[in-house]
Formats: sequence, structure tokens, C-alpha cells
Amino acid sequence: MTRRDRYVLAAIVVVALAARMVTIIALSDIDPMRGDGRRYFKEAGNILAGRSYGWNRSPGYCTILAGAQLICGGQESIKVVQGANVVLGVLAVVGVYALGVLTHGRRLGEVAAAIIALDPRYITHAIFSIIENGYVPLCVWSLAAVIWGMKKPGAARGLLAGVVIGLATLVRSFMMYFIFVAAAATLIWGTGRRWSRFLQAAMIVVVAALMIMPWTIRNWYEYNRFVPVSFEDGHQFVRGNVYHQPDYDKYTKELMEIARTQVAPTDPRRALKVDLNSALRRKGVELIIERQPLWAFQKIAKYGPALLEPGGYILARGAHDPEILGETGVVVVFWFFTGTQTVILLLSVIGLARHTRSPGDILLILYVLYSFAIHLTTHMSIFRYQLPYNWFFILFAARAFVDRPLLSRKRITAAVVLMALAVSSLVVNAIRAPDAERKEQLEQKRDSLPARVEASEQKKQERIDRSRQRRDKRAKSEVGGEADDEDLDDSDE
Repeated sequence: MTRRDRYVLAAIVVVALAARMVTIIALSDIDPMRGDGRRYFKEAGNILAGRSYGWNRSPGYCTILAGAQLICGGQESIKVVQGANVVLGVLAVVGVYALGVLTHGRRLGEVAAAIIALDPRYITHAIFSIIENGYVPLCVWSLAAVIWGMKKPGAARGLLAGVVIGLATLVRSFMMYFIFVAAAATLIWGTGRRWSRFLQAAMIVVVAALMIMPWTIRNWYEYNRFVPVSFEDGHQFVRGNVYHQPDYDKYTKELMEIARTQVAPTDPRRALKVDLNSALRRKGVELIIERQPLWAFQKIAKYGPALLEPGGYILARGAHDPEILGETGVVVVFWFFTGTQTVILLLSVIGLARHTRSPGDILLILYVLYSFAIHLTTHMSIFRYQLPYNWFFILFAARAFVDRPLLSRKRITAAVVLMALAVSSLVVNAIRAPDAERKEQLEQKRDSLPARVEASEQKKQERIDRSRQRRDKRAKSEVGGEADDEDLDDSDE
């Protein structure tokens, strides 16, 4: 790495850091704990205070937030959380740089890192205490570690890859299955002797399993069930494959009653949640089988256009409200997100169209296909679900600027066609931009807020009353009462 390379990377890091900090300050009116963010912040506070982690999600991101707050004085602070998100975002930028260097050289790494440093989706996501802030950097560094090992397989590189993938799994549990994909890719496409490739593949699997094992043991003692990392997937399996939301609610209630009858009196209180998740997972598989043979086409038709939507968690969590950004600000943000996402997706087509493929490219493509398959079988409609793989399109879009010749006749023709499609996409999305009808819906939502708050408080009081009844019942009996069914589905709508 030359002095010039170090200066360029340092400049990109400074730009990424500044862009995220300025964005957090400029959009300080947006609630940073909307949606699941409030629960992540709460669980981080529980860890910080030494209390038990009580959610069905992977504990990694909350642990990172708790550690950041511990370092910065030991007090709960959303500003510290946002600062941690900024650092994690910069690590993701450097990780994309490393992927570019490992696959096709430093110039590609520099261009891709510069793009993601200024990409509005990743910049604005640092505002919220949401899991993708922790998962994206660990994801890209996991892939970079595996690719680095594929170039010269060995036990040490396999150890590094296993550690990083294990950490990524503790942040986002569905990465667990990719451990075996990474090991297989090392065996098939890695360079060097067969024994070296086998040793590295084995190290990836064993070390990643050892990283996860302490949490698995904790879950066994906590729930008396085998739970490798988390138990959230069943809800997403059913939610993503029913035709209507009421069907999801119906199945949840039915399976809850069945699970209640199967939980032994000696089981821990939270074992009911694990059993319900397992039942929902089986129900989700049944729904997928019932919807064959057109299931995949139906899901792609329903959720595929989400790739061409503006994206960004912020658009669903405050940037659509004229009272926060003003009417002009809403439209500008909407068009800016739409335009940049469209151009990135279309330019990535040029990069993907190249005939040359490195082993690193194959691993990246396998990851995107794996991630897409996971979300296809579950719940794909949330904007923030794009973030764990949107960097892939940025990486290949950067190749449109790096590959030579840049201005050949074919590339000029492709550029004209792509720009025409981009303009068309902007026009189509402009029709969907916030208008009078949208403003009316927002006003109705604000008007109904007091009633919804009252209903929420009433529901909370009912839960407290049920909890008191259970405590009284346990006080009179040696055997515990029925398990609490609170927060069975913590998924972000």
C-alpha cells in the first residue's frame, strides 16, 4: 500500500465520517428510536445495567451499543448510540474498500468506497438504533476475510474468517447458514493445495461454531431448548407467505393455544415463545408448499419492485412528514434517494456484464443470492432489508467507472439507455411522491394518535394485571403459571 493509497483511503474515511455526523445533526428532529430502534436501545440498556437479555433477536448489536455506552461513561445515551453507528458505518466503508481491492484492485476499492461513503441510505441509517448498522460492516468484513483466505488458504486465515463470520452471526442470525457456503466456496474456488483449502474450510466452520457456542449454551439454560442464536424466523416465515395480515394473526393465536398445552410445567416461562416460533416456522413451510408452483413468481412480483424504490429506513421513519422536513424537503429527499438508487442499480448491470470473474466475485454473488433467497422465503417488504446487500450493487457499479475502455461505443449506447430508464424511473416515482392525499393521510394519522396512545396504555395495563395474577398464582403454588405471551412478535412492520 503506497503513501498515495493511504492518503486516498484516509480522505474517504474523513468524508464518510463527516457526512454521517452532519446528517445526524441536520436531521435531529427525526425520532431515532422509531420501530425496532426503541427495543434495541432498551435491550442495550438492560445489558449495560447487568440485567438479562430478554429478546428473541440476536444479541450482538445490543452488546455493541452497550459496550459503546459503557466506554462513554456508563449512561444510556442515544447520542452515544448514534456515534457508535457512525463508527460502524465507517468500518463498512473500509470493508467495501477491502472487497474492491481483493477482487479487482485498489482503484475499484477506492471508487466503491467513495460511493458508499456518500450513499444516502447508509448515511441516514446511522440516525437509528437498528441492527443493520452492526451487521453490514461485519458482513463485508466476513466476505473480505474469506476472499483473502481463498487467495492463499491456510489455518490462520481460516481462523480469522471464522471469528468474523461468528461475530456477524451473533449480530444477524441468518448469517449462520452462510458459514457452510463460505467453507464450500473455499474448497471449490480457493487456490493452493487441496489440503490447505480443506484446512481453511474446516477452520471457518469450527471457529464460527465456537464463537456462537457460548450463546447457544446460555439459551439452553434460559429456555431448556436448543436455540443456536435466536428464535425470530418463524414469525417472518408466516408473515411473508400469507396473503393477508389477518391470516397471520389467526395462525399466531391458533398455534399459541396449541403451544400452551405442550409446554411442561417445569419448563422456563420463555420456553413458550421458542415453541411458538418453531410451530410458526413449520406453518410457514406449509404455506410455501401450498403456494407452489407459482410461489416464487408471486413473491418476486410483490416484493421485487422494492429494489427500485427509494429505499432507506429514513423514508419510512420520518422523512415523509412535511412537518419535519417541509414540503420541499420531502420531495428533494424522495427524488435524491430514487435517483441515486436507480443509477447505482443500472450501472451495476454494466459491472455484472463483464466476462471475467474472480473467485471473489463468485463468493459475493453467492452471498447476494443467499441473502435474496432468505428474504424471498420470509418477509422482504422492509426498506432496511436492502442494506445488507445494496453494497454489492455499489461495488459492481464502481466497475463501470474503473473498467477500460470507459467510452467505447457499446458503453455509450448502454449509458444512453440506462439514463433513459433512470429518467423514466424518476418520473414514475415522482407520481408516487408525497401529494395532497398523502398529506391528508398524515393528518388523519396524527388526529388518531391520542386514541391509539390510550389503547396502547390500556393494553399495557392489561399485561401488568396478567403479570400480577401470575405472580400471585406462583406464590400459592410450587409450579409456575402460564408463560407470558408478551412481545411474541417483535418484527418491524
